[in-house]
Amino acid sequence: MFHGTASLVVPGWYVEFQQALLRAAPRDITSDIALGWTNNGEGLVKVLRESLLPPEICNEQEVGVISKEKEWSIWKWIDIGLPNLCTADDFRSDFKANELRIGEHANSMMGHRDFIIAEKSLKLPLTKVTVAELGFFKGTPYNKICNRANNLGLDLCPAEVGPQLRRQYRDQPLGEWIVVAMKAILASDHILNVFGVGRQINVLWLRSFVGRPGYKFLPHAQLVFVPRKYQQKPLAA
Repeated sequence: MFHGTASLVVPGWYVEFQQALLRAAPRDITSDIALGWTNNGEGLVKVLRESLLPPEICNEQEVGVISKEKEWSIWKWIDIGLPNLCTADDFRSDFKANELRIGEHANSMMGHRDFIIAEKSLKLPLTKVTVAELGFFKGTPYNKICNRANNLGLDLCPAEVGPQLRRQYRDQPLGEWIVVAMKAILASDHILNVFGVGRQINVLWLRSFVGRPGYKFLPHAQLVFVPRKYQQKPLAA
């Protein structure tokens, strides 16, 4: 009889698989979302393929220093400052009535003093871009992404854009997550967070992503900004 302990060799592909899952998942992912990914093999493979970037791309330096404003197309117009949504509790009630889900940290962000709702109704244009479209081809700190976007004519969104985008973007594709570029808010976990909207299974979520200055987003990450050209003046953030 053989006595002893067998050595467990973990294959390299499995380690990469685990690392990709950690990079691709929202920070406050729940068990039902994880189960949704399990039941959506094609969507999971797509996310992982986007996360497992080739080494030659990950090691590539950013493409120059882009500083000139450029033409941005409008991805979506949304309404903010609606008269029936004047408080955080108004949003919570609206989400419940419309079967929209709110993550724990996103919910706490709506109760923060920095969650300011517009005093009058306004149509706001949004531009959706990837980190790569801003000229970064490796994991890039959030503050550097926002600074580059500002140089290119994109402003941060008001915090209200997060829940309003969730309400008004009902046809979001399965598995898509979008980060709202905004001034980060201190959430219940005592970490600076920004809003994010996503769809898992048939559930539309308003969640949070880490928004501290040094937190890195991968090149395929999608963010929404406000194109400065279509405003009378830049929004304060």
